[in-house]
Amino acid sequence: MRAKDFFLAVRDAEHKIRVLQSKRRRYQELASSITGMSETNIRSTGNRSRTENAALRLVEVEEQMGDAGERYVALIETAENVLGQLKPQRYVDVLTYRYILGLSWRSVADEMGYKGPKSVYEVHGWALAAAQRILDKMSAMDTMV
Repeated sequence: MRAKDFFLAVRDAEHKIRVLQSKRRRYQELASSITGMSETNIRSTGNRSRTENAALRLVEVEEQMGDAGERYVALIETAENVLGQLKPQRYVDVLTYRYILGLSWRSVADEMGYKGPKSVYEVHGWALAAAQRILDKMSAMDTMV
C-alpha cells in the first residue's frame, strides 16, 4: 500500500466512526422517544413502527461502530509506529497535522510556520517517501514472520 493511501485510510476510518456516532445519536433519540422499547417487544416481521426500525438500526450501527473502531485502532497503531520511526520531526508534523488531525493545507502551513501551502506540499512529498520506506520495511518483516 502506498504511504499516502495508508494515511488517507487512517483519516477515512476516523471519519466513518464520526458518521456512525451521528447515526447512533439520531437512532437513540428516536428509539428512546417511546418508553418501554426493548428488543424483546420489537416485531421480527410485518409492519414495524418507526421506533422499532430505529431501535433495530441502532443495534446495527453499534455493531458497525465496533468493527470501525477495531479497524481504526489497528490503523492508528500502525500510523503511530511509522511516525515514531520517521525523521526529521517536520515529516512527523506534516503527516500528523494533515492525516491524523485532518487539518487543511493552509492550517498545516500555519502550524508549521511556513509562508504557505506550497512549502508544505514539498515537505509532505518527502515525508510520504520516508514513510513509504518504513511501511515497506514493516511489510517485509511481516512476510518473514
